[in-house]
Amino acid sequence: MPQQKPQITRYAIFTVAEATPNEYGDLIVSDTAGKEHKVGIKRAQLFDTFQVGAEVKVGYAVYKEREYIAIAEPTGTHISMVEKEPRQASPTPSRGRDEDRTDRRNALITTKDLWLGGKIKDDNPLVTWLLAELLIIATGEKKTKVIEAKPTVIQTKEPEPKIKTAGEVLKWITSKDPSIKAPRTWLSENFAVDPKAILTQEKVQELYKAVKAGMNW
Repeated sequence: MPQQKPQITRYAIFTVAEATPNEYGDLIVSDTAGKEHKVGIKRAQLFDTFQVGAEVKVGYAVYKEREYIAIAEPTGTHISMVEKEPRQASPTPSRGRDEDRTDRRNALITTKDLWLGGKIKDDNPLVTWLLAELLIIATGEKKTKVIEAKPTVIQTKEPEPKIKTAGEVLKWITSKDPSIKAPRTWLSENFAVDPKAILTQEKVQELYKAVKAGMNW
């Protein structure tokens, strides 16, 4: 069934001063007038429109009596902006632990699907957030599976392997930890990634670096 187009109730034009993902994967956009706008994770395909210095025309729709940004497009006007230090994620209302965990998981899955499907670019701030969240999972803060810690052994630095395919990533994982008998399942459980979906060499390298950093290999 085709998705119904949102009914636009009003339009607005503003210039982007800053755009930063919050802890739930939404994009928080500040304009040059100091006003904040939230673009929900469900509209992640719009995130690339909100480049710093770009003038953007947005259309608002209403869902359950709440107004949200449903469409966005650049006007073609762009001003030079002074680079700022990235600010911390915007504070969010207090929520229950189960609700918070569910929202984070849904945001991770949605972002991963959009990224692997080519709908958001590698330099999108949401991709940076996704990789950071995967590292948190890998280092144990939110892991679904306990991985036995290994004693630290002082040894000479190994040369970087030349990994170009997802299959080589799987072989590398089993070479680092022979106890991992099903590396594909291990990747899915610990990094929320399906190797079959990693099609480009660039994404293979990003996956390799995320696993290496997460496992301290």
